[in-house]
This record gives sequence, structure tokens and C-alpha cells, in this order.
Amino acid sequence: MRRSSTPQTASYTYANWRRAIDGKASQETTEALLFTDTWVTGEISDLGPYALINTIAHAGYHAGRILRPAIVMRVAHHYEPASDPAYRSPMQDDFEHYHGGDYLDEMAAIASLFLGIRLKAGGVNREFRGEDDRFGRPMQIASKPDPQLLLEGRPQIPRLSLPVNLNAGLAPFASFPQRTAEQTNALIKAARQYQQAVWIADSDPSLAWLMLVSAIETASLSWSSDVLPVEQLETAFPKLAALISDSPAPELLAPVAELLKNLTRSTKRFTGFVDAFAPPPPSTRPEQYMQFSYAPKDLSKAMGLIYCHRSKSLHSGTAFPLPMCDPPRYTEALEGILSVQEKPLGLAVSSRNASWKVEQTPMLLNTFEHIARGALLNWWSSLTEEAAADEEA
Repeated sequence: MRRSSTPQTASYTYANWRRAIDGKASQETTEALLFTDTWVTGEISDLGPYALINTIAHAGYHAGRILRPAIVMRVAHHYEPASDPAYRSPMQDDFEHYHGGDYLDEMAAIASLFLGIRLKAGGVNREFRGEDDRFGRPMQIASKPDPQLLLEGRPQIPRLSLPVNLNAGLAPFASFPQRTAEQTNALIKAARQYQQAVWIADSDPSLAWLMLVSAIETASLSWSSDVLPVEQLETAFPKLAALISDSPAPELLAPVAELLKNLTRSTKRFTGFVDAFAPPPPSTRPEQYMQFSYAPKDLSKAMGLIYCHRSKSLHSGTAFPLPMCDPPRYTEALEGILSVQEKPLGLAVSSRNASWKVEQTPMLLNTFEHIARGALLNWWSSLTEEAAADEEA
């Protein structure tokens, strides 16, 4: 589905790609380094106006959990300075696409999500002006500092250290310019939340929980499903719904649900999004007693509880339960396949003058990262499938 124009609220990554498709000339090219702590293979020389060049940074003595400039990202900028609305500054609000970063951060965040790795961008360090500027010019004007990564103790998400392939991992990104501006904005914002979450997972797991929940919630805002207010109430406040149902006046359930629907809608939208797009369990799993149940009923219940923890964290300062922030036990085979603990163990945990029963701690952070990332990627794939079905119709 081709579009000839770009809404003003589009991200730069999307608008630039659309301008390239629409035949706008490339006026300049910039390069920046992308930093990661894992081995990256493959290389992409032509992804619309973008290229990802492998520096082979983790070869030899640089393997392991060390932050290195593993990718050079090259961006061709397509525009007509004299007439393109993107290069004027109208006196009006225009921030629907805003996510707190620049166009380099957009691409780095998308790649972080699709590849499932820690990945952040530095500033522009080389600029090419015109086709005759063969070598370009090194740049450091107003350049942002290189990212810093703090890794503490056992990893929260051991899978992040596994090697990734650029070509295979970013293949679904090719459909990006064929989606709507609203859909691509949602992807970038969700990817930014995911990128930040995995970056700080080892140093601040409680905050990483919040960001992963926000990543799902961001994507769910662009996804709609028909859910009755009663279902919303049963998901958000199951004890209240049960109390009304078992009372002498169960007929009050529907009107109470209607009154509270604006409050309960966000919880049901969050759990419904995960129900619709949740990935299967990891291909390699730990022993049974360390596994989280991916049965739909158990998954939905866990998501409702996690959203409740998120609300308490945001609105009353109650951090995510400590047992859900403990690093997992894991094993690593020669092939790099990881078997990782998926949920806290035991019947209850007491620590730091607080205690939690196991019913309050359904999974560990690495399990939720698997679910959140898988759901976001499945949602993105569903948009491509919907667009293909619309074109056939």
C-alpha cells in the first residue's frame, strides 16, 4: 500500500524513508556508531535509505560483556530544503511522534527490539556532502556522548549475551515504510521503552519492569479489541467483581462495571494485547519446578497482577516485588543455548523488611522480557498480514 504524502506527526525515520520512496533526492549522508555488548554478525547495505555496517567489534579479545561500537549506521537524508514541510518550523504543536531521542535513537531502538539485544547510538561522527564527497568529513559538533553500560552481578536476562544476525533479525523491519505513521510511531515508542529496559535491567530491574510494561501499553494503544465493561472489571478488580457477583444484588455488576470502565479499560487492554500476541515459551526451558505456566488462563492472570504492580509502583511508590527482580539461575551449553529459571522459587520471600507470597510474584524479569518482546514482534507482524489481506481484498 503506497502513500504519496507523510503526516506531519511522523517520525523522522518513517518520513525520510517515505521521501526516498517518493523520489526525493538524497542531500547528505551521516554516520554514527551503535554500541552493544554482544557479538553481531551479518551486514545490511541497503535498507531503504539506511545501512548497518558490521565493525566486527567483539572479535578476539573483545568478546563477552563489554560495550563496543559494533555497528556503523549510515543514513541518507532525502528532502528538498526549499519546499519540504519537514524542514520548516511552523508555529504549531507537533509532538505526537516524540519519544525523547533523535533519528539515530529511533533506528537503534528498533534494532534493539527486533534483534533482542542491548543497543544504543552515539552521535554523528561523519558527514558526506554530495556524491563527490568520497571520504566525508569527521564530525563532533554538538555530538552526544557515547552510551555507558553498567553491568552488575549475575545477568537478569542472560539471553541478551547471545550472538545475533543483522540480516535475519531485521528482516521484518522491511515493511516499516508501508505501515501508517501512527503504527510506526507506536513501534518506535514501544521500541524505545524496550531499549531502555534491557539497558538498565542489571542495574535497576524494578525500573526495567516498568519500562517493559510501558512498551506493551504503548503498542496496545494503537490496537483495539471489543471488550465489555464487565470483563474489564473482572480483569482489573477480580475480588470486587467476585464480591458483587456473590452478594444479594449481583445485578449491580454491570452498572458498577460501566461506572468504572474508564479506570479498568487500561488493564484489560494490556492483558488483552498479551493474550492476543503472546509468544510460545522459550525453545529451551529449565526443570519443571522453575517453569512459568504459559497456559492462557495463567498468563492472563499473571499479566493482570503485573499491571497491578506497575500501577502501585507509579502511583504509590511501591517498587516491583524483590523476588521478581532477582537474577535467574541459568545454564549455558557450548552452542550458546540457555536454560533459564522463569519464576521465583518457594512459597514466600521475606527481605528488606517486606514479604511476598508466591501468588504475588508470578515470574522473573527475563520471562517477562521474552513475553513482552515476543508480543510486540507478533503485533508488528500482524500489521503486515492485515495490510496484505487488505490488498488482496
